[in-house]
Amino acid sequence: MITEVAPDGTFSLVALVALVCLAVAGLAWWQRSRGTLGGGDAIRLVAVRGMGGKRLLAVVEVERERFLLGLTDERIDCLARVAAGASVAPASGAASAEEGQAWARQSA
Repeated sequence: MITEVAPDGTFSLVALVALVCLAVAGLAWWQRSRGTLGGGDAIRLVAVRGMGGKRLLAVVEVERERFLLGLTDERIDCLARVAAGASVAPASGAASAEEGQAWARQSA
C-alpha cells in the first residue's frame, strides 16, 4: 500500500501557524517578565524628572489616582495629588503655602 504525501502547501500552512503561535507565546512571556501584561498593575510610573544630584520628581499612578513624589537618597515625600486634568492639588497631609501662612497668622 502506497501512502500519499501531503502537498507542500499544507505543510507550509501548518509550519506558519506553528511559527505564529510560538511568536505569540514568546511575546506574552517577554511582556509578563517585564510586568507589562496582566493589566492588574496597581502602581504605574508615569514620568520621572531629574532635579540634579540624586533628587528626582516622579508622577506615579496608583489605582487611577496620580501623585507627585519627591525622591532623594534618604526619603520619599508625596508632594501633591495630581488631578486628571493635570492640575496639581496638595496631597492629604501636605499643607500648601497659603494654608501654612493662614495657620501662622492664626497662631500668632
